[in-house]
Amino acid sequence: MQRIKYLIYILLLSNSVVLAKSPAIWGYSQFDLTNIDFQKSLTDIQVRRINLMFNSELSSNVRFLTDFEFEDGADISESSVQGAIKISQTFLEYSFSPVFQIRAGKFLTDFGLYNKIHDASPSYYPVDAPVIYRPLSFLDNDTGKNANHQRLFGKYMAGVEFLGNINTDTISSQIDYSVGIGFGRWETINGVYYNKNFSVSGRLKYRPEWLSGIQVGTSYFLEDNPVGIISSKDEWVHTVGLDFQYDKSNVLVQLEGIMTLLEDKADNRQVSGLFYLLMGYTLYDRLTPYTVLTTVFKNVGNVRGNKNTPIIGLNYNVSKGVYLKTEAQFLGLSNNNIGQHDAVYKISLAVVF
Repeated sequence: MQRIKYLIYILLLSNSVVLAKSPAIWGYSQFDLTNIDFQKSLTDIQVRRINLMFNSELSSNVRFLTDFEFEDGADISESSVQGAIKISQTFLEYSFSPVFQIRAGKFLTDFGLYNKIHDASPSYYPVDAPVIYRPLSFLDNDTGKNANHQRLFGKYMAGVEFLGNINTDTISSQIDYSVGIGFGRWETINGVYYNKNFSVSGRLKYRPEWLSGIQVGTSYFLEDNPVGIISSKDEWVHTVGLDFQYDKSNVLVQLEGIMTLLEDKADNRQVSGLFYLLMGYTLYDRLTPYTVLTTVFKNVGNVRGNKNTPIIGLNYNVSKGVYLKTEAQFLGLSNNNIGQHDAVYKISLAVVF
């Protein structure tokens, strides 16, 4: 079955290349060295990801894009579950004008600052995208088989997306918008690969020309989640996000947060939230020290589930498209000072090609 799936992926890639007169091909990759404990030398070297992008301009108004991904040292043998080889995106887009475009296929959900960037680590300072964009368990007791790691919004969606950008005044202030309607997270969760659940997404972001470097945005995601995030039952997921970014004169500040209402058919409810603040300053146009402060509210009604994670690191632009990152992540710092305080040290090489 897996081999048939990989063959289909290759055929989709071939189709996107053949249809275009001169398809554009580019990509990015990431290689990590992770050390959990210097004294015990628990070190892991990993081919984190290799992504190949195929953009086929079929006409002046139509394009076909495919994102082919090798993830976590993917092993495609029948008996292995290591990593993944997958199509992250494959969609056809028709542009009526900059104000209005339509996409159909599988695409990344337009949510927050980073999900559309996807896993393109050269596009951001830290080794990992902020915790908002990664699977977590939102159960109060999330150990062993009780853990159910998911995002508070679907990373992917298959369906239709409407998007565009609008100039709001004579000095080129802009509003970008998108609305997606589709199905599925297209991920394996607790052994279940599910792609049939209904979901809706929406995003607005505003860039005022009179405040250069500023961008503010809001996102929304609604989903009928059959696997469940706080239980094994069907749940409705309502997630709202707010984000702020200042990017100018070698300074980057990002503040982003999401709050989610989870409710199942038995009227069990939980409110969870994720927040982070990222600050970085670039020296000599190459070296960027940065810090990221993250707070996780697994359950707003239970303080014991809250955690803070500070990160400090350096991002060095070795040459055009090549970035070397080093980072210390201090994990497990709970708000009530209960729990083990661990640190993870990472070195990462990110390359655009």
